[in-house]
Amino acid sequence: MNVHRVVRVAAVVSVLGAALVMNPAAGVAGTDPCAGGTLPPGGYTSLHINTACAISGNVGVNGGLTVDTGGAVTVSGGGLRINGGLTLAPGGSLRVTAGSLRENGSVDVGAGASLTAQSPAIVRENGRITVHGNGDFELVCLAPAKCAPKTAYSTNGGIVADASASIVLRGVRVNGGVSVGQNGVSIGGAGAPSCAATSMASNRINGKVTVTGVPGCALAMISNRINGGLAFTNNSSADPTGNEISGNNINGGLDCSGNTPAAHGSQNVVNGPKTGECASL
Repeated sequence: MNVHRVVRVAAVVSVLGAALVMNPAAGVAGTDPCAGGTLPPGGYTSLHINTACAISGNVGVNGGLTVDTGGAVTVSGGGLRINGGLTLAPGGSLRVTAGSLRENGSVDVGAGASLTAQSPAIVRENGRITVHGNGDFELVCLAPAKCAPKTAYSTNGGIVADASASIVLRGVRVNGGVSVGQNGVSIGGAGAPSCAATSMASNRINGKVTVTGVPGCALAMISNRINGGLAFTNNSSADPTGNEISGNNINGGLDCSGNTPAAHGSQNVVNGPKTGECASL
């Protein structure tokens, strides 16, 4: 018998055993390690969560995170770092109230699903965000003057919302533009969410913003810095004071037409043509 080989094999087994003991939270692809209600800190692979799940420590996921229908994840401290994409199945939710969410890969918010965060949480997303029908996507800084977009909320890859129930952006830096159609949306302002479309403030958006065909309740574009232009067309607001466009700084033009009521507002600084309903705004 080769004594040296036996010693080497024993050493390998010993090291593996120690690794398993040192990392008991390592996830297994396709399983739900949050069945007990709390996700232990540690590293995981390709997680699927379909229950109520609390995260308060540091968690890393390589291979993507899917919150299935019935899953409800709440991050209340520590940090959730995802490499490989985030998918919220219809009815699934991810809420960040404190700590941080850092995600590398695309984000897909399914119909009726919800992804929300508010300060003091920090959110940094590298990848396109897509929000489907009746989905809810909200990044809200409760004190925009104290919540610098470049450090609190940032997305790289743009936001596309098709038939979205609610898009709330307040104190957010978006690289890649925003495109929203159907149902409620508002970008700017300072009010609190009250229905499908709400008011927000102090967004910095690099890329064109398009809001078209949205039947919301209080549409508004207020106090945003937009590099790429704004097209606001064929939207209807249940609130007679809706469709307000005020206090924006826009590079690339402002075009408004076909809105009910007609777009209105003031104090927009536009480096480019102002046309249609927004010609005098």
